[in-house]
Amino acid sequence: SYGEALVAFRDVRALDDIEARIDRQRDPDLHTYLHDLVARLSAIRDLGADVDAWSEKLRSPEASMRLVAVRALAAIANDASAAALAAGFDDASREDRIEILRSIGERADPHAAPLLERVLLSDAFDVGDGPVLRSWAAWAVQELDPPGALDLLERAVVRRDGVDGGVLIRYGVVGGGEVADRIDGYRDARLRVPYWFRGEAQDVLDQLVRDLRAGRDVERYRPPPRDDIKY
Repeated sequence: SYGEALVAFRDVRALDDIEARIDRQRDPDLHTYLHDLVARLSAIRDLGADVDAWSEKLRSPEASMRLVAVRALAAIANDASAAALAAGFDDASREDRIEILRSIGERADPHAAPLLERVLLSDAFDVGDGPVLRSWAAWAVQELDPPGALDLLERAVVRRDGVDGGVLIRYGVVGGGEVADRIDGYRDARLRVPYWFRGEAQDVLDQLVRDLRAGRDVERYRPPPRDDIKY
């Protein structure tokens, strides 16, 4: 929508006009939406690059405001903003955690590399939403491609005995043909884990291995994790 485009592009030029129109709206849903939109655009206008202020917004009861805060902190892209995202990550919901990892990857912010390493290597994320979060963290590492990215992904793969398909995909994209046999070597270990969705993800990995061995371009595997495939 027009309002969401304004937020996405951080365009506050229409803010005063939107605010002036709120009280003329008779549709209660639209009235509520415009109040929320004004709050988000006002924050974008007023908070700028204030890391402490955006950190407070990470604790907002409104999911839409938390999303704006995540994206603002990722855009600031310095040590302080990365620390704020890492601090907010621990208490965040599943959806907010994914947005934090997505925003880090989209901005390719190297200051956030320690958080990605923690998600990939800490056993604190081995339960619950761990596989989904590791998939997003591995994608962000792929996008950042920091020094030692391949080593980090390999350690994440080995630690979990290749169970996390989302990590294996990024390992293949970053490592290229030289890691094809290693990825294929985890096939039996993966299929021994009784997840109902394992076959679909394995189809993706099998094709990736064939592409790597044939020297074909693997750019089509670079996009973010897909919601319709459980890795």
